[in-house]
Amino acid sequence: GFREDFTYDGVNRLLTVTKGGLQTLSMTYQTGVNDRIESKSDAGFYSYQSNSNHRLENLNQNLGSPSHDITYTGIGKVATITETGSINKVLTLTYGVDNQRFSAVYKENGGANLY
Repeated sequence: GFREDFTYDGVNRLLTVTKGGLQTLSMTYQTGVNDRIESKSDAGFYSYQSNSNHRLENLNQNLGSPSHDITYTGIGKVATITETGSINKVLTLTYGVDNQRFSAVYKENGGANLY
């Protein structure tokens, strides 16, 4: 049969996932007041905005992978996600008067809009 194992730290945060005897995920956390995710083996290293507890500013993926920068609106919703790599990608989100997502525009290398 199939076996999946999980390990947790002393405050019940996920540390590792092992499937069929092979570790498929590992996570580290920042110590201190915020205890935020520091890294995930399948995603990379997390950087947070200094004025917010859990609002991501940047996700630097593992070596050879692109970097992601995230900006936010005045009400704390994601405004843009920019991926810098061999192909530069930008996802721009806009919101209506009810603060619900109104549109999403995706561009590669500054080219035409892709919806």
